[in-house]
Order: sequence, then structure tokens, then C-alpha cells
Amino acid sequence: MLKKILIIFVMTSVPCLTQWRWINPTTNNLSINEIKFYENFITLSGENGNILISTDNGKS
Repeated sequence: MLKKILIIFVMTSVPCLTQWRWINPTTNNLSINEIKFYENFITLSGENGNILISTDNGKS
């Protein structure tokens, strides 16, 4: 189970970085304070905002 979550996290890390930079274009470095794993999504909480990454690949 943990391997699957880590693989999903790695696969979604690039869109996450682009979203973070889009939300905060003046920030060069990422400051992530907390990462939470849920069944169908991952949340990243940082000083400049929050990101939600869906991991269900469009399945309902």
C-alpha cells in the first residue's frame, strides 16, 4: 500500500510543482509544512497556500 502511494506521489509531483508556482509566481523555493495522504487525493500544506492532488485517475 505504501509503495503505491509513493509511486502516485512521484507521478503527480511535477503537476504539483507547476500548480504551486502558478499560485505563487514570486516564490522560487517550495516551503511545504505538511503532506496528508487520503484514499483518493493528497494535500500539500505550505506557507503560501494549499494544493490538492487527485490520485483516482478520473475514476468515480
